[in-house]
Amino acid sequence: VLPLRADTHADNKVMQHLLEKNGFVRCGNITLADGTYQLYTCSLKDRTDGKTETLALHQTEDTRETQKLPAFAYTGNDKIMKTLCDYMCSQDYGYSGEVYIPAPVVYKTVEEDDSVVVFANLWSFTYNPNGNTLDCEGGGEQPSRLKLKPDKKGGYTVQEHLEAGDGAEYQKDIEAFCNGYPVSVSKFTEEGKNYEKIRKELVKMYVDDHGLDFKYYKDYGWDPVSL
Repeated sequence: VLPLRADTHADNKVMQHLLEKNGFVRCGNITLADGTYQLYTCSLKDRTDGKTETLALHQTEDTRETQKLPAFAYTGNDKIMKTLCDYMCSQDYGYSGEVYIPAPVVYKTVEEDDSVVVFANLWSFTYNPNGNTLDCEGGGEQPSRLKLKPDKKGGYTVQEHLEAGDGAEYQKDIEAFCNGYPVSVSKFTEEGKNYEKIRKELVKMYVDDHGLDFKYYKDYGWDPVSL
């Protein structure tokens, strides 16, 4: 019969007392960045037999390396979305977090000679694992106009990328790179935050592609979003 196992924080004396009162025996520690968790085990067959199993809890640098999350890669059939995701994943946006998952929101595509001009807000998010949840560590937006050129593999490469600056330049830059094209500036200023649909699709794609056990993603201070 498999034993029951439990863990609690080293400072949680009430939970430690309840575990020991109900037949659990402390068998080790998990050392985390913010403190130490106490591990307990209890036999389901006989809670009073005092038998415990020593767990292999020590986590070496090699072990942590193998537990890192795999990188995101777009695996859908949309060639423009794949180009944008690949391009974003190749950039260094300076966000901390264990895995980077882009969420580009495309507002308009315009064919121009042998190129495709794409108007999009390139949303970026990084995540850290937390049980069955991907906790968002950081992110941001990048209103953009990109020119894509066909490549020899049947896809596209990014030939040109214009992006909006910060502060007072934000609105001016969007108006400038939209000028002369059939796209409304309001797509960025009014609808720029509407990224959740594509964000959820790409997080789910990542989880499904790698067979991961995550059921939710979560922004700090907000409820988890079910996948």
